[in-house]
Amino acid sequence: MIRDFESGDAITIPVAWLLLLYACGPSAVLALVTLPVTLLVSFAVLLQLARGSWLCKDRETWAPGGCAQTVVSFPDFAPAVYIDIMIAISFDYTLFLLTRFREELGRGHSTRAAVWRALQKAGRVIVTSGLILMLSFVGLTRCSVDVIASIGWGGAVLCATAMAVHITLLPSLLLFLAPCCEHCCTDACGLVSGFLFPSPRRGRWRRRGLLLIHEAAAPVDSEPAGLVRSPVGQGEVDLTHSRWVRLGLICRDHRLKLIAAILLLLLPCAFVVSSMELSGNQDLLCPRDAPSLLTLQSLPQHQLSIGLLQPFYVLAYNWDAPSSPLGCHDDDVDARQLVIAHAPWLLPKGIDPSVITCPWLEATAHLCKPSQPEYKKTIAERFCLGTCENYCHSVNGTTPPTTPSVLSSALFNDLNDFRMVLTTELGLDPEAIRDIASLPSDRTRRLNHTEAAGLLEVPGPTPYKAQFVKYTNSEQSATLVEVLLSDGPAGKEGLEVLKAIRAVAQRPRFSDEGSSFVVFTDVDDILDMIEQVNVEAPPLLVGTTSVVTFIIAGLAFRSVLVPLRLLLTVVVTIIFVVGLSVWVYGTLIPVGGLYWIVPLSCGCLMIGLSLDYDVFLISEIYELRRAGYSTEAAILRAMGTESATITTAGLIMTVAFSSMLLSVTTVLNQWGLMLVATSLIDTFLVRSVLVPSLMFSFVEHNWWPGRMPIPTLLSHMERRHVAADSVLN
Repeated sequence: MIRDFESGDAITIPVAWLLLLYACGPSAVLALVTLPVTLLVSFAVLLQLARGSWLCKDRETWAPGGCAQTVVSFPDFAPAVYIDIMIAISFDYTLFLLTRFREELGRGHSTRAAVWRALQKAGRVIVTSGLILMLSFVGLTRCSVDVIASIGWGGAVLCATAMAVHITLLPSLLLFLAPCCEHCCTDACGLVSGFLFPSPRRGRWRRRGLLLIHEAAAPVDSEPAGLVRSPVGQGEVDLTHSRWVRLGLICRDHRLKLIAAILLLLLPCAFVVSSMELSGNQDLLCPRDAPSLLTLQSLPQHQLSIGLLQPFYVLAYNWDAPSSPLGCHDDDVDARQLVIAHAPWLLPKGIDPSVITCPWLEATAHLCKPSQPEYKKTIAERFCLGTCENYCHSVNGTTPPTTPSVLSSALFNDLNDFRMVLTTELGLDPEAIRDIASLPSDRTRRLNHTEAAGLLEVPGPTPYKAQFVKYTNSEQSATLVEVLLSDGPAGKEGLEVLKAIRAVAQRPRFSDEGSSFVVFTDVDDILDMIEQVNVEAPPLLVGTTSVVTFIIAGLAFRSVLVPLRLLLTVVVTIIFVVGLSVWVYGTLIPVGGLYWIVPLSCGCLMIGLSLDYDVFLISEIYELRRAGYSTEAAILRAMGTESATITTAGLIMTVAFSSMLLSVTTVLNQWGLMLVATSLIDTFLVRSVLVPSLMFSFVEHNWWPGRMPIPTLLSHMERRHVAADSVLN
């Protein structure tokens, strides 16, 4: 993460700040105060969440130092993602407030009055934006996969902190620093600033403290070209001097063609999205130049299989096998064998294997708890008989217990049939399947139970005896089937084979009361989480989008069509971005597809970002419409006055998120691509073209069923229509 900061954020933070400086002038220096404060407060809260000081699954395990089972468990790449999100949000909120503050000062208001008026307008935008993003992240917390839910908790904390800092600390800094700096800025500084940041409109800039304030040019006697007066003479709408207004006129005149063109561009992206596959390849989480990853990738060059380091295991036992008496055995040995050799996910880092006993396994791993997956409890119960239901009972000189023996014809027949299915239906190499029903020297030759018993009676150590001990427990009641794959279980092929083997093990032939086959490996949790995400992602995304859209937009604008239109534009943005990302990481950069965490965790953030700028523009249109402008005139005027600010905010977002594209970790690259594409597509296509085209299509019906005042300020075309109607009448 440190290297990513040096190579990415160290470059993008200055660039993003320069964009802010260009838009706001020297007052952009205040962002260098609010950004560190936001980061420090946010990460202080996240640290408490990670320690379990506030959220704990089991309050009985809580201690002053934290909680043994925390609700929040952040992935390794989360800090890098959170930093970039904070940079983007903090700079954008600073831009909104400083831009509005500068405009109020330009109207002649005092510093205190300008801060108050800026908070009334820009503060409402910041709060609305913060709530939209926060609700989007809160939607992730409803996911049953802890990693996804943790990203949601962290994102919600970031948005709440940024919102609080920029409606409290930033206005306080303006009140304190603007008067102090009013007498400290020299004329030379003002000249340099005026040269660097000339006015895009007529008029001139003057220095006032940290700010460059635009003063409109004095009115002239002649009416400027393009000034349109309402038919009743109650106001005027200036449609000149703005490229954004000209773009709005194009959207008005060719709205149906533009909507159709965007929807046609959407079709190939929708086709790509429909074939999206999620990847569970753990290599995507590792830096591409990490020595461990490079070593692992070099194994095939030396004719070694990656699967040797990460094999599959299938636990097999048969209830109908004849029982055989066993001598006194040690359950702790079985527990240690289970954890070290076949279930390493149960062993915490830094724990000495010698401390592993059945009581430790029972107390630490919670295998018998209802929340544990069934296959883990089955493994513990069958491969280590003393772990759960038969917890560490001692014979104490009594009659030795009897257990089903693996040396039975029924179990060996099941093993041979299982192997046949894997080789014939799944196409696995027979040499890659190892069990007690095959010889170490010839995996293609199958043994029956009589031949296996005879090989065990051969005096002295033999390869088959070593194999038998490796794949059976000390009671000889259960055995393992080992499956090796060329790219290991974490690769795309490995996860597909794991799914296929699970399906085979669930067939009645191998899961009835007579025999049972249970598949497990180091990455089966990943497959479970991928399948769970595939189930939960659609309702989460649809639910989050619908709730946020209809609650925020419906209540704010008292309209039904506005939320529906917002929902459409969000879907368009998501399909464009996901389609592009799937194509890049499936075809252009073939890494097996998007990592399974990325689409869902990015999806909710994409929803928030898409709604953010859209609601900002709609809010201005709504206020203008209520002030007496017609909907058409309000759209054009809002595009002329607010589009530059929104575009600058979108560029700041793009620059901030682009640092993840410079990372050496593929997962962060995928995050970066999706967020950068969201910012660019939403800023320059959806919000600039699609939104005004859709609003021009409905005009006054946009506000149904709400009621708006009779418009008194019309656009030039509307004025001509009114004049024509007057002549006809």
